Amino acid sequence: MFRLLLFDLLQLLSQSFHQYFFCFRLVNSAAHYWGDKPYDTGIAPSQNRLVALLAVGEGFHNYHHVFPHDYSASEWTYSLNATTFFIDCMAALGMAHGRRSVSKEAVEARMKRTGQGSSNNSVSSHEEEKDY
Repeated sequence: MFRLLLFDLLQLLSQSFHQYFFCFRLVNSAAHYWGDKPYDTGIAPSQNRLVALLAVGEGFHNYHHVFPHDYSASEWTYSLNATTFFIDCMAALGMAHGRRSVSKEAVEARMKRTGQGSSNNSVSSHEEEKDY
């Protein structure tokens, strides 16, 4: 009986690891290759709303790589981003501290300078100016 339980536990852990690894790789790949680049066209990460919806807010990679210090990893507070909601709930309970955000002005300035609608799409993230 114990051996059967141990085997079932090991099988469950193995399946969970494979599912987690597959989903993580899928999310990371999809968010780096498919989608829009409204903040910086010179980097690979993209905004992918489908990934954001399916992965609870993890599809906003272009924003996250341009503004890595923003805790919400998205310009939109709760739109397709349950992770930000969770962090804000934990902050309300006193369990999360030091949340940093980027101002709307800084986001708009960056979009105009290096985003898809900018006149200078050749600036890479390594040459970026500080907006914050």
